[in-house]
Amino acid sequence: MSAGTGMSRRPGVPRSGERYQGPAAPELPATAADPARRCGAHCAPPDLPTHLLPIVDALLSGQTDETASRRLGISPRTYSRRVADLLEHLDVSTRFQGGAELIRRSQSAAS
Repeated sequence: MSAGTGMSRRPGVPRSGERYQGPAAPELPATAADPARRCGAHCAPPDLPTHLLPIVDALLSGQTDETASRRLGISPRTYSRRVADLLEHLDVSTRFQGGAELIRRSQSAAS
């Protein structure tokens, strides 16, 4: 019983004025938690131009275009153009397809 209320409080239910935090996220191995550590520039296809390797890492890390361009020290327009170059090099039309194609090519190169 909670002091002074006469009612018991269910575990996991926030008190008045508290925010619900949700269940704790399960601990994942480092490679499962960080996709860029599983497949980044280090496992990019060997024919990928070197100026596109940082773009692969930025896309896999989930950064916004603005953040990625700032961290790479290039303009947002240059970043967008390099993403387009990467997609063209991979012969795909979306970023999602690009990620899938990078993984497919890295797996076929490893075997």
